[in-house]
Amino acid sequence: MASDFLDYLSEVLRPLGSVRGTRMFGGTGVYVDGLFCALIIDEVLYFKGDDENEAAFKAAACAPFTYEKKGGVCSIRYYRVPDEALDDPVQMMQWARLGLGAALRKGAGEGAKRTKPKTPKAGAPTRARPTRLAPRSAADLSASMPDAGDDAVVDVRKGRPKP
Repeated sequence: MASDFLDYLSEVLRPLGSVRGTRMFGGTGVYVDGLFCALIIDEVLYFKGDDENEAAFKAAACAPFTYEKKGGVCSIRYYRVPDEALDDPVQMMQWARLGLGAALRKGAGEGAKRTKPKTPKAGAPTRARPTRLAPRSAADLSASMPDAGDDAVVDVRKGRPKP
């Protein structure tokens, strides 16, 4: 079903850009022009929500995506599309624009993952940082060069006046 539904979404959402899906969370992540804006989980479509569009999803009684974790129920800001929108391409486009807008505001493009810097484990050997070979600023560059006079041309690669 997900691939048929993704084909349908690609057709309906074509005016917004290129639509593609990637397997994730046991379902499919939906990208429009590289922006992650929707999920298809258990044959249900959810669009991305945020502070700006959440009221519209709640006003239409769209349920958030929920999942179980460590004995509790968690929800994320992806909202189920109203059933009427599944049969009406115009309504589907309206909901898709809300989800895509949230993705644009968040900057949820592919490769936009934020990762924490790695910290070495206790007792693990650390690598020394490489020595900086280039000057940090123009002032460092001029300070490292011999005084050749104001009108002299200097070979920057060697730091010497050109003949």
